[in-house]
Amino acid sequence: MHPWSAGPASRQTTTPSRFVSTGHVPGCLVALALLAALLLPLAPERVLAADQWQSASTDALTVMMEPNERLAVSSFLDAYGHFAETAIDEISLVLDIESAGRPILIQVFAREQLYDDAIAALPRANESNDVLAFADAEHATVLIPLSRFIALPTQDAENQLRHAIAHILIGQASEFNIPAGFDEGFARYVERARQPTLARYASIVQSAYRDSSLASWSNMNRTVPLDDQELVEAQAYASVGYLLQSYGLDAFQTFVTELQTTATWRDAMNLAYAPFDSDDLERQWRDDIPLWAQGDWKWNLVAGFDLQPARDLLARGNFEGASNALLVSEQLLSEIDDPEWAAEVTELKDLARIGSLAEAKMKETQQALENFAYDRAFAAIEQAADQYNQLPADLRPTDLIAQYRERAITGIGAMEDLEVARIQAGAWSDYPDARAAAIDSASGFAALGDAEGHQDARMLVSQMDATQRQLVLLLATLALLTLVWLVLWLLYRPSPVLRWDGQD
Repeated sequence: MHPWSAGPASRQTTTPSRFVSTGHVPGCLVALALLAALLLPLAPERVLAADQWQSASTDALTVMMEPNERLAVSSFLDAYGHFAETAIDEISLVLDIESAGRPILIQVFAREQLYDDAIAALPRANESNDVLAFADAEHATVLIPLSRFIALPTQDAENQLRHAIAHILIGQASEFNIPAGFDEGFARYVERARQPTLARYASIVQSAYRDSSLASWSNMNRTVPLDDQELVEAQAYASVGYLLQSYGLDAFQTFVTELQTTATWRDAMNLAYAPFDSDDLERQWRDDIPLWAQGDWKWNLVAGFDLQPARDLLARGNFEGASNALLVSEQLLSEIDDPEWAAEVTELKDLARIGSLAEAKMKETQQALENFAYDRAFAAIEQAADQYNQLPADLRPTDLIAQYRERAITGIGAMEDLEVARIQAGAWSDYPDARAAAIDSASGFAALGDAEGHQDARMLVSQMDATQRQLVLLLATLALLTLVWLVLWLLYRPSPVLRWDGQD
């Protein structure tokens, strides 16, 4: 986390004076003073005293809320505070901001009319209708209507906070000299990327390009642009995206810093992107639109902060998809300095790499089994198991590994039985063992669907049986011939000559 972010342990809460007080901290006192200053221009009959607003704070945030019966200020901070703090951390890294001058104040209005009056008094309140969280950048304040905000889906609420906080932080980084177009484009760029929204931006910009109705950067950066608001917002997003994708964060950070001292935004851009000037960059951006509209619009550098898609893909065992999802995170990592986040990216990359290797070995095993190359299958499955053992247990396909290993072992056993049967087949005394080994081999091959191996084993059995029959027939023939000879010999042998004198 950023040094000026805090978790629940650092939260302080104060309540209106008519409630029991739980303490006051300097951050809340500053927030009360700011709140009083913000409420001064509003109609007196609509305004509560600043110290009657409920407050809760962390090191990075202070939430001030009108008393209401719907939601306690501490509950609001619990529900949305981590989104705001994450936005502060990430956007600060993008802008290379070391620290903040004071905590950001989130002012939550229970009454819609008071909210409407407050945003009407802001110096730049020409945001489109999709914006609920308005930024008063110079006062580091976000203004929110309670009822409408808490009704938003979670991701929409997070993006509202990210959008407003981006206005504040880039304002602070440029000493509030950031021109309106790049200000709005940056605020939209650092929102959590949603493909339907980005696709809409791409469609609007592509249509304007084809119709030759794109706004110039000069008009885009007017406080009140002359062109269609929707076009200016989409074009502002696309322009900031082009600068970040083509020239990286360092040049953009330099541009924002140069705005502190240069007379115009064009002067700052000329210095930051030298040798190109602002006209060159605008021309390059226009020339790039056809390619961008074909698919580059999906690329968003700040989306690299969101590691959840990669985690989800890993959890589903889609290691290649996780590796692809981390590509933009790797690029972002090369441009920012955050050791803690870098360690997390590295860990996920290692898991994806190991998983991809294991998955490749599983495919190799499957192919070897399909080709009945059992030795190769066994070697591959053992290598896959070694790789999977380096992953969390819930990412290991334990049953499939066991199934592949069993098939490989069965195939190796069948091959060994067949080889033993072939060796013993020539020995009369080994015939029973050889025949049994060949039958076992045939059964093993049959279980694996190995028709060729099964046929080889059955042929060997048939050959041994045929040889055995031939031997039996030969022996029987020999026995019969011997018997016939003996009978004939007995029948036709000459009678012996009798000699009575006892002499031969």
